[in-house]
Amino acid sequence: MGVSSFDAVKANMFIGPQPGLTTGEVFYVNSGTGAVAPGGIGGSNANSGKSPQEPFATIDYAIGRCTASRGDIIYVLPGHLELLTTAGQIALDVAGVSVIGLGMGLNRPRLQYDAAAGSVTVTASNVRWSNIAHVASFAAVDNAIIADATIQNVEIDHCHFTFDATGVEFVVMIKLGNGATDSADYVRIHDNWFEAENIDGCASALLIDDCQFVHIIDNLFTGDYNSVAVDGAAASSACLDYVILRNYVQNLDTGLALDLDDAATGIAAFNQVFGGGALASNVDWGNCQLIFNYVSDAADVSGVEIPTTDAT
Repeated sequence: MGVSSFDAVKANMFIGPQPGLTTGEVFYVNSGTGAVAPGGIGGSNANSGKSPQEPFATIDYAIGRCTASRGDIIYVLPGHLELLTTAGQIALDVAGVSVIGLGMGLNRPRLQYDAAAGSVTVTASNVRWSNIAHVASFAAVDNAIIADATIQNVEIDHCHFTFDATGVEFVVMIKLGNGATDSADYVRIHDNWFEAENIDGCASALLIDDCQFVHIIDNLFTGDYNSVAVDGAAASSACLDYVILRNYVQNLDTGLALDLDDAATGIAAFNQVFGGGALASNVDWGNCQLIFNYVSDAADVSGVEIPTTDAT
């Protein structure tokens, strides 16, 4: 198995970077709308899925071909498009699987959400979801990604959450946790762009409910969030042991840009936060330990370190 996966990695070098060798299987997914793969063969779930010339048609089918905890990797080819209309239409439900989009910018794989219920669900541990564009194309899509099962070690990275027309949006971009104690732990959300409309956009980019060891690192949050961009305060119980580092968080609405439950713990450092409300009302760090976090409003455009009291 190790030799065959090495050959697959070599064959893939011409279309994108690798996360490293694997002893698992490597599968490929082409367009779910009939586009043609390199070599002139269209994506089909009747294909072997073992090379870019014989790719599967859909991500969910490829996930179903994986074996748990083997280290399988799914590469989604540039230009891939799927239309999501039902809850869990793509279910990342096999442990140890990485789903990695290939391509840059508008050429990266794209999921278009055409109904309120359309969603990707994450119900397995030790998985990665990377470099995929999530595009709201309906007036109020409930959630782009739902990761509220009892899971650990989930990585969501280098994705873009956005919209394709005025008046369409996600209500929540990533829903994490379900209110049960430690429902989603050791989740790492990094290097993503969460983009809401500039007027009356989505409610929240992140809604975090009773998790532990959530890492939110190097993300960009922009636009108007009519609730709060990063929301841990609407939770059944606080999230503990956050690591919140080097994020740029903008909320053009008058609500908070970042709001954690008062009992939330962890560290928050080197974040830059802009809110549409009064300066002191733009962020609530809960009970996290803080260093060099800067907050601004329209009047304090360069940012003010908050809290302003030095540690003793």
